[in-house]
Amino acid sequence: MLNCSEILRRGMMTKKAVLINDLSGLGKCSLTAAISVLSVMGIQACPMPTAVLTSQTGFESFYCNDCTDKLDYYTSEWKKLGFQPDGIYTGFLSSEKQVDKILSFIDSFETDNTLVLVDPVLGDGGRTYSLYTETLGKKMKKLVSVADVITPNLTECCILCDTDYSELIKNADSPDFLDTVAELAKKLLRRYLTFFTYTRPVTPKRAYASSALEVQAKYFINHLNKTAK
Repeated sequence: MLNCSEILRRGMMTKKAVLINDLSGLGKCSLTAAISVLSVMGIQACPMPTAVLTSQTGFESFYCNDCTDKLDYYTSEWKKLGFQPDGIYTGFLSSEKQVDKILSFIDSFETDNTLVLVDPVLGDGGRTYSLYTETLGKKMKKLVSVADVITPNLTECCILCDTDYSELIKNADSPDFLDTVAELAKKLLRRYLTFFTYTRPVTPKRAYASSALEVQAKYFINHLNKTAK
């Protein structure tokens, strides 16, 4: 049987990603999907459940076991083991209190070589999810500001940019709608890069992430323009 030191030594040879997300019994999403995908890619998935649900929140009925009071144990115990992730990914959060704990976790484990990806799970289709609160929305903006990569959908992009989704979508049939969405994406990028510049120290990784975001935004906008023609 391998001892802990040998397990950690062998683990150093494999890229490791912390997955801060929910675990749902029904619904092919969150940790259920992420663990499988990363494992196939040869990355060690290290789950950190924010909640355990009977089914994902898109179902008519579900029970949610909130794990807010358990998150600090992951920080303290993994510190004792000298654990160092190569990536940190955050998804569904069951309460606004979790944001502060996750920010503390990122501050404890992030290095210049750690990629931080934030999926700001807040809503979809113009509606916020059932566990959404205004406080969670405000704190999510803070969490987004420490990320290297963010992956909002259109609804979440509107929330992060303080834009009215219902007004935006009224022009969905307009020939210029994709240009409007592209401008919203640029607004989010500018806000994100502003947070990025003033809230985080500039490192080679963040300088690369910033330039990569600029390239991705330009590509995205050009793609939208070509698609609209």
